Amino acid sequence: MNNLHCTRYWILLILSLPILLIAKPKKPAVLIYGSTIEAYVAALQSAASGVPTLWVNPASYSFEKDKFELKSSEEGKLIDGGVVNQFIKEERSKKDSTNSFILNGKRQSYNVLTADNLFLTILNGEDVVNIEHSKSWKVTLSNKSNYAVHVVMDASIGHTLASKAKVENLPQAQFMRANALTIADARSVVLVGEKQGEVVVSRLGDLISQKDNFFVADGNDFIERDNLNFRLAYGQVMGAIAGYCTFFKTTTDKIDLRTLQNELLMFRSRLLPTVDVSYQDKNFISLQRMYLAGILPLSTSEGKPAFDLADSVRVSDIKPIVNQFYSRAQLWFVDNTPEFLTVQDALNLIKFTAFRAEELDVEVKNKWNKELTFKGEFDPSKVVSRYEFAVLFDKYAAPFVKKVSQDGATIYR
Repeated sequence: MNNLHCTRYWILLILSLPILLIAKPKKPAVLIYGSTIEAYVAALQSAASGVPTLWVNPASYSFEKDKFELKSSEEGKLIDGGVVNQFIKEERSKKDSTNSFILNGKRQSYNVLTADNLFLTILNGEDVVNIEHSKSWKVTLSNKSNYAVHVVMDASIGHTLASKAKVENLPQAQFMRANALTIADARSVVLVGEKQGEVVVSRLGDLISQKDNFFVADGNDFIERDNLNFRLAYGQVMGAIAGYCTFFKTTTDKIDLRTLQNELLMFRSRLLPTVDVSYQDKNFISLQRMYLAGILPLSTSEGKPAFDLADSVRVSDIKPIVNQFYSRAQLWFVDNTPEFLTVQDALNLIKFTAFRAEELDVEVKNKWNKELTFKGEFDPSKVVSRYEFAVLFDKYAAPFVKKVSQDGATIYR
């Protein structure tokens, strides 16, 4: 009997060999270099975006060293949330109400960044000894391994790899104060952080620091070294940019802004710079998408950007942008001229612009408290709040999917 079991084992092993060979990791297409928190998160995001990624970690950086400081650095922040929440294991994270969200009428879960990914290869203690560019980047490591990759990202301190590659004079990443944004600026936000007591953002164009798909992602260029939360978010967006250019075999000037932003949102990025909205709000992702659509202008609270969730919706505020995205809306605004929208006005506008049937009223009434998590009874005649309008318009009219250019300008079709 033992011999029979042994024979069966070897037959099964031989038959499994083709499967095991198929499961081997693909050759890396992105190389992330550096022993920093930016390099770590950029590598995780690139791999999570479905791109074979090699992280060369010459000083054997360990994220565990920064974990404790990340927990304490979250306290007293002007804004909360973002990808940092999946890395901070404490009691309040267990109560995270944003572990799922509604997309296209279905509840979905956020994606997770993890080092346990078949698309990620980590080489600790190795270094790049030679790098040159032809059609791709040819890299030789200290262990004599050779790679040809589409994208290289230098996330080291002091641009170490860029010096070896003789990549010079790249523009430095920039940021701007969040309460100084135009509507177009707000639409193109890909990074939110805090600097010296102010909420700041970077647009896509502010972070493009590359030549021939060689990127530099040194957070020390514009972020304080101890601002780990901001640096982590910066590493994430840079990893997403590298992954995008590789996955679509393209260059930064061809990046579709909405596709990139959606990828970041699915991995818990915070792109909403308002101090009065928490990531724990069950409609957090809807509020983020509405901000990026630019339909509801923000206000300020003590000099900081605010959403003013309880305030009413002035028709003159939303009319210009709604008309840009939905040409039919112009007819609705001709026939309807209230100063402030009621709940019924909001539903009628959605039905008119997004081709929704009358059944929308019944659906919203049934979901008002439980799924939409609105307070109070459903009352079509009451003035709709900015919070209610933002959630309803995002879920049923989907303005975030409307195409915009990289600088946030509306693309007319």
